[in-house]
Amino acid sequence: MKLNKIFTIATLAASALFATSCSDDVPEYAGPGSWDANANYADVYFPVTSKTDMVDPTADPITTIQVARRNVKNAATVPVKVVEGADVFTVSNAEFAAGDTTATITIDYSKAEIGKACKLVMTLEGADYVSSYSTNTAYTYTVTRVKWNSLGEGVFTDAYYFEESWPVEILQRDDDKSYYRIVDPYYPTEGEGRSEYLELHVMKKGDQIAGITLSDAGIVDWYRVNTGYINSNYPGDPVWLLNAKNFSSLTTYDYISYNRVTGYNEDGTIGQITLSGYYYLFGQGGGWNATTIPAMIINFPGFVEEYTASLDDFEWEPVFTGEYTSTQLGTKKDGVALYMGVPNDSIEQANPGCFERYVAKNGGTPYVIESPYTNGYDLYFLVKNSNISPLVDSEYDFTYQYTGMNALNQKVYANILASSKFSESEINLDIQFQTKPNKAGEFTDYGTATETLANITWSQVGTGTYTYTVMFEEPTPDPGYVVSKRDDKDDTFKVSDWFYGADLTFTWDQKTNLCTVPEQFSGYVSGQYGECYVSDLAYYTGDDSYYEDYPCYYDAETSTFHFNVAYFVSAGLFGYDEETLEVEWNADGSARVKSRASKKSTFNLANVKLVKDKKIKKANHFVGKRAKADKRGRSLGTPQMGNLVAE
Repeated sequence: MKLNKIFTIATLAASALFATSCSDDVPEYAGPGSWDANANYADVYFPVTSKTDMVDPTADPITTIQVARRNVKNAATVPVKVVEGADVFTVSNAEFAAGDTTATITIDYSKAEIGKACKLVMTLEGADYVSSYSTNTAYTYTVTRVKWNSLGEGVFTDAYYFEESWPVEILQRDDDKSYYRIVDPYYPTEGEGRSEYLELHVMKKGDQIAGITLSDAGIVDWYRVNTGYINSNYPGDPVWLLNAKNFSSLTTYDYISYNRVTGYNEDGTIGQITLSGYYYLFGQGGGWNATTIPAMIINFPGFVEEYTASLDDFEWEPVFTGEYTSTQLGTKKDGVALYMGVPNDSIEQANPGCFERYVAKNGGTPYVIESPYTNGYDLYFLVKNSNISPLVDSEYDFTYQYTGMNALNQKVYANILASSKFSESEINLDIQFQTKPNKAGEFTDYGTATETLANITWSQVGTGTYTYTVMFEEPTPDPGYVVSKRDDKDDTFKVSDWFYGADLTFTWDQKTNLCTVPEQFSGYVSGQYGECYVSDLAYYTGDDSYYEDYPCYYDAETSTFHFNVAYFVSAGLFGYDEETLEVEWNADGSARVKSRASKKSTFNLANVKLVKDKKIKKANHFVGKRAKADKRGRSLGTPQMGNLVAE
């Protein structure tokens, strides 16, 4: 019964619809989406929908805009409605002759203020000309009336593609003297479409660029320039030079650091601007090639460029040789040398002030730490007062410096951060260890640590006999070692040229006679296990309670240090036992080194096996920075960088 009822309702509805659609009295639909243009409407539109002009104030304040139509049968006068800018702009109608597809409208901007960007927005309206379905019916025009004054003839140098220089006219904006134009920067090229101007904006301190507030003056903002040069590998593709900020994948550091004023005239006016850009091939070739060296150098009229020293001109004078402590690796390396760049006298005499200009231009005096991690890989940086910054000049970029180490099959670079500090006795380098950033600015971060180079000096206080027990089948006394104390620390001592040439450093609290042996390289490198390290047992386990059962102390009656030490590699523990250092103290502090015959040649690591002792739960040890354990046998944590491998 319900089904029949539904069928009846549906049938009646369909019958009513059929009856309505066949009626001769149906009204025309005039709702949303209906056709709203008159018959034979002109179908007018703007072929181009925007334009921006920067014109001389003395020029005729008139411009023309093209308007087009698709229905050309009759003559037509098409009015244009001003939506924005009616107080400044006067706009004419578009007069089409019969058969004409295009006409022009005239825009008068004589009321525009000098130096102010004025905007006009206008539209095409009316059922005789457009419909609601028409496109390109709105137009935006922006004009700035700017006077440019000629500063005269300067010199433009392309230092990347052409490696040539040629004269150019340089203009300065009258109402805002921070804007400059280089006229026909690439006019010697034969290509068509080259840029008429290279426009530059010299920023001041506090200005913002790409959301960054500038901390100093002299940064130069610019957009792009068409060189007109055609790369033979990509016929038809013009080569453009772009500011790095036009690539969203690049960092603001790229264009803030390398685009700046690099010279001034004696009267304080700008003498030289250096730009570093990104050459780009538009069209079928595509792609870009970046350069951090100067790509364009503009010498202003009257500028006489004095020679500025390069990094290669410096001589390197040793400052001190000290101890390099790596927080990141958990290691100490003695004998690391620091050098300072000093002027070469002959170069300075030929070019007075050239080294001072290098320091002023690049922001500091160059320094280098020789091989802090791996031999042959140095760390360069600049020092100004007590501040350290990366060394980046016109020839070298030491922002990311290869350390000679790899992690996870990737090269590890040192990025020296601006928080690093310098003093004559100690250098603290805040370093971010990472891979190099790719084009998208992405990189692998292995952690940030403070690495310290300290000017540490030692004075010999005695000689001693060291007795090895752990790595030898029998206790092995070895006499004649030099024992020294750090001049700046009364509790820090070392045994020089200890096990396989490394120094053994330990602390001795002379009030309690208790000692510690921190983790350090033993000097031995195994082809099977790698570097062998040593520390006292408590340090190895990360549990200070081990000092109760395995103490390290000094026995004054016998002048003997007792060290409960462990020898280990990253794979685990070789063994632990007590080893001793019997000292003959120097009464007058003078050096009395005994000759000795080393017995270390009897040691053969290949015959030593990793031990498993029930007393010591082997830690998950990593040779590097690690967390101390608070319970006996607790895991010591995971490394920050993985196992670094010197290349």
